Amino acid sequence: MSNVKRMFLVLLLVAFSVAAAGCIKADESVTIKEDGSSTMVTRMVGNMFAAEALKGSKDEFVKENPDAVVKEI
Repeated sequence: MSNVKRMFLVLLLVAFSVAAAGCIKADESVTIKEDGSSTMVTRMVGNMFAAEALKGSKDEFVKENPDAVVKEI
């Protein structure tokens, strides 16, 4: 790979890293009931770039956990 291509890829990676930095805020809580059942609530707030990046993770999570409820706000 030429130095120009390598430098371009490094600059592209840095640009995406800067754009994504600090773009997600997450809050998670878990409630465990006396009968042993539990509820986990995760709230994530971010910009559209972060939302697009998380869609694939969300789809995979729902596929692996069919009882999960995912709401987009």
